[in-house]
Amino acid sequence: MSRITLETLINAPVERVFDLSLSIDLHKLSMAKTNEEAIAGRTSGIIQEGETVTWRAKHLGVTQKLTVKITKVEKPNYFRDEMVNGAFKSMAHEHIFEAKGNQTLMIDVFEFEAPFGPIGRLFNALFLTDYMRKLLIERNEVIKRVAERKKYCVIYKTFKNEYKIVTESKTTAGYLMSMPPVYIITTNCTDEVLLSTILTTLDNSAENVLAPERDEFPELQKEMLSELKEKSYSKLYKNSTSCHISIQGSTMKILPYKLANYGRPQSGMVGVDDDKVVIEDYESNLETVVLKIHEILNKDYYSD
Repeated sequence: MSRITLETLINAPVERVFDLSLSIDLHKLSMAKTNEEAIAGRTSGIIQEGETVTWRAKHLGVTQKLTVKITKVEKPNYFRDEMVNGAFKSMAHEHIFEAKGNQTLMIDVFEFEAPFGPIGRLFNALFLTDYMRKLLIERNEVIKRVAERKKYCVIYKTFKNEYKIVTESKTTAGYLMSMPPVYIITTNCTDEVLLSTILTTLDNSAENVLAPERDEFPELQKEMLSELKEKSYSKLYKNSTSCHISIQGSTMKILPYKLANYGRPQSGMVGVDDDKVVIEDYESNLETVVLKIHEILNKDYYSD
């Protein structure tokens, strides 16, 4: 029996890391190099205790199938999966999650035994352990990257009593770009609806979006104004209050915006750094999140 133990420190709350570790879709992403597919059992979403998934992938030049079962779950600190059918003689993987303030220490204990007796043990010593360790490290790097991924959106509170909440994504050129979808809701909505819409918008935020060519910007801007139901950005800027929201790991930052020049709204917006709000462990402080957003959007930054 061979054992691999790994520790990965992730700048994200333990609940998020736990759910990502049980995600079939994220596992597919992390194993893209082996073309791993879920072909039976639970094939998408968050796998639950007692459920199985059958994976098909190409390892060491051979296409193989592996069926594993989630045999124990203690959310959000522990789960265990075990091989039901597959190429190993036996395999079990313990996943341990320890909250370290706003971070998570993710611990993997992976135990396996190769088939074919002495020949299998030799193959294990020469190749298999290193191969499995690299696979686990690659998987953990994807979990860490997704858990720590930055997310962005902008909220406009218009003088027509609407919230216009816009997804922002980071392009391959390094700048943020407003993108569909745009959510428009009434300012009479409940705090729960407002918060849910904001979080949904943030979940749409992406990284490494292909940066458009210069000649593509006018058409993209036209499309965004159509989504916003606005004639121009300058009118939107002048007829609303706004803020920028960013999330990384468990930290949320809320940055108020104001016109760079109130007499010239076409000059764009600037952040009000002195009033920036930073909320640690925001998922446990959602009431504070909504309160601070209301305070910022109800403040008159244009009278200066």
